[in-house]
Amino acid sequence: MLNIHKASAGSGKTYTLTYNYIKLLLGVGDEQGNYRLASDRKRHRAILAITFTNKATDEMKRRIVQQLAMLAHVDAVKGGRSDYEARLCDELGCDSTQLANAARDALFSLLGDYSFFNVSTIDAFFQTVLRTFAREAELTGNYEVELNEKNAIAIGVSEMLSSINRATPEESRRSGDMRMLIAWLEQYMLSKIEAGETYNIFNRGSRFNGELVDFVNSALSEVYKLNAKEIQDYLADKNKISEFAKKLNSEITEIPKVISSEATRVCEAIEREGLAGSVNYHLMNRLREWSIGGVRDLNMTVIKAAANPDARYKVRQAQLFSADLDDAIGRLLNDCIALTKRYNTYKLMRANVYNLGLIGDIVHHALEVQKENNSIVLSDTNDILRRIINQEEAPFIYERMGVRLRHFLIDEFQDTSRLQWINLGALVRESLSTGNDNLIIGDEKQSIYRFRNSDPKLLSYDVPKEFERDSRLFGDSVEENTNWRSAREIVQFNNTLFTALMSRIELKEVVEHYAGVVQNIAKKEMKGYVKAIPCGDDALDDMVEEIKRQLKQGYRQGDIAVLVHKWTQGSAVIERLLEAKLEDEELRNLRVLSDDSLAISAAPSVRKIVSVLRFIDARQPLDGETPTPQQLIARLVNRYEYFSSEGDDAACALERAF
Repeated sequence: MLNIHKASAGSGKTYTLTYNYIKLLLGVGDEQGNYRLASDRKRHRAILAITFTNKATDEMKRRIVQQLAMLAHVDAVKGGRSDYEARLCDELGCDSTQLANAARDALFSLLGDYSFFNVSTIDAFFQTVLRTFAREAELTGNYEVELNEKNAIAIGVSEMLSSINRATPEESRRSGDMRMLIAWLEQYMLSKIEAGETYNIFNRGSRFNGELVDFVNSALSEVYKLNAKEIQDYLADKNKISEFAKKLNSEITEIPKVISSEATRVCEAIEREGLAGSVNYHLMNRLREWSIGGVRDLNMTVIKAAANPDARYKVRQAQLFSADLDDAIGRLLNDCIALTKRYNTYKLMRANVYNLGLIGDIVHHALEVQKENNSIVLSDTNDILRRIINQEEAPFIYERMGVRLRHFLIDEFQDTSRLQWINLGALVRESLSTGNDNLIIGDEKQSIYRFRNSDPKLLSYDVPKEFERDSRLFGDSVEENTNWRSAREIVQFNNTLFTALMSRIELKEVVEHYAGVVQNIAKKEMKGYVKAIPCGDDALDDMVEEIKRQLKQGYRQGDIAVLVHKWTQGSAVIERLLEAKLEDEELRNLRVLSDDSLAISAAPSVRKIVSVLRFIDARQPLDGETPTPQQLIARLVNRYEYFSSEGDDAACALERAF
């Protein structure tokens, strides 16, 4: 059975994951799903728990070992009896003594066989599988993993351009691909010349190189990799892309003419009726701009006027307009909104169409370099494994790996990408087919790794639908969603805020993701407090006064957290608190803790040492030698760092440095 847990913040996700691991470690299930104590003490070899960060992996391992020790009643363990004990005794049909003996045996077996304690990140697990199948992937076992995908693409761009420089004129004439590539780059340069922009494509630091690397990096997403063959077949014919670019140019030229023609007719009708002064001032200006061929981004005035006739006219002057004229204005607005969106889309496509034609060449050269250096890009691991795993049966994968995994526990499933699930799904299906239990746990509301192609729809819809007959869903209702971490006021604030936000959002997918946002409250006796401070000139001063009030009420400094939207706001908050510490006697003992303050590089002593070492390392002018501007700048920077490390604020340190 596949157990799918939707675990909102504070609802006991780590508890559930650890409990299920220990249950599978100590027990064995029958066909009816009932568990009993297992006699096999090497069951950890058959369980794989997957997390998404190394920190989460270490925490999970510590939690499992600690709970096993508590269940085994090991005297040296602090914390007393495990919270899992009663529940495990009930599910495994045993008493506490039998459970303690089983836990002790399992703990000693696990610690003595620690290399098979399979708790790892998803990337680490996939690398293990890939190294097993290195031969099938045409790699040697000691291949290198390139973490920076942009670096690999930049090398591909450089190699593509170098291939043109290396080719002799005779080779260029003979090679059809080379001729097409040169012609394509010529078209690109001509388009830049017409736009009055620079076009030095062979300069590695040029804007062209940077834009091309960024474009290819964003284009080579999982959608591309899942449809790579079809896309590459299309991109291989640059004539198709040339025709596409011509069509885009034609549409970009034609759309302003269409808008101008329609807007001119409406403006003439309004002027004939003498009603130009009765139309909303900003809207009338936009109509006139459209009539002379201007196309700008849409603003709220236009959008509101299209949806609401009353927003088109000045107060109490709508009755001056006939139904036909009002209909004509409404049609024009809706047509112009649609045409402007299309126009902007075509312009964006045209800006990237030349880059699109080069993707195939860049990918080819990047792969050639990786092959020469026996390396792969980390993000390509999933795609390589997909091609291998799809070709073979799951039992063969286990046979090659030398381990038989029967149970999979996947943490933070909302951050799993579709390619990752394709690879994991094959193993999970094999496990389910032999009657083994598995666990997926996550919360689509907490999906944050979009840059890694995470797909929260897998958790919210796709996987529950795929395994509808072989799965159980938990945490999808308010009754199953209890916050065990936060105080009552915190949970109530979140419930109120997100429920209100959802009532104002019309996008169905977003609403479905946040459908289970309301939580029950576990710690009803624990008091909490939330203060929302509106943005404004006095916001920081209001925050300082609020913190002073809380400290007077008896709150400890460690009880208070300031949440901000952006890093820049966080810096402003810290700076204001440090100022208040110097200015206000009541806050003289205030200590501010942030990520920046925890960094070793932020310590004054370290900054002083670094500034001195950097000064020594820099070449200093000899006696009688005039220092160069670079040496003067280096000296200025070193002095500034030195005085800053002594506690001077930025202005004072800079003044002393000069």
